[in-house]
Amino acid sequence: TLMDLARDEHDHATQILLQWYITEQIEEEQNDNDIINDLKLAKDDPRAILMLDRELAARAVTVPTNFALGVEAQLNAGVAP
Repeated sequence: TLMDLARDEHDHATQILLQWYITEQIEEEQNDNDIINDLKLAKDDPRAILMLDRELAARAVTVPTNFALGVEAQLNAGVAP
């Protein structure tokens, strides 16, 4: 609904922001499903659990856009959300 409203209003900055959130949500849901499947495979094997724990701890977290500055400021600075 929000995306439809942004399109109707020709609000391109909001469309970009919403698309980032939608893409992020899809990625996080896939990550969750992958972790759940790995845990099902590991069952009660402490070595497998430890290995998964190490893999998850090593993941890097990145935030591609500082939305506190505003989407338009990021676009003007040449930073893609």
